[in-house]
Amino acid sequence: LVKGSDGTWSSPQTQPHSGETMRAAATRGLEAATGPRLRTYFVGFAPMAHHDVAGAAPARVFFYKSQYINGAVQTPGEYVWVTRDELSEYLPPALLPLALEICDQ
Repeated sequence: LVKGSDGTWSSPQTQPHSGETMRAAATRGLEAATGPRLRTYFVGFAPMAHHDVAGAAPARVFFYKSQYINGAVQTPGEYVWVTRDELSEYLPPALLPLALEICDQ
């Protein structure tokens, strides 16, 4: 998980570029948040889940599951590795059931 500028924890996120697949955007977003030395494997080509964000600019956030292979995180920001049981200490209640579901897939 990475800490956003608003102080909340979440998985790395980014907007897709024109013509970019969602998985390619997820890969780019993860590398932007963690640096080029972290090697992961994205599970599948389709998102594992999505969350609708309400507000002035409604959005749909898609989540991919990735597995750690090796390497180290290189980021100037804050990040944490958490277990399934520790997710509730970091994620807002609205996202917790979704994160737990992804962990169980």
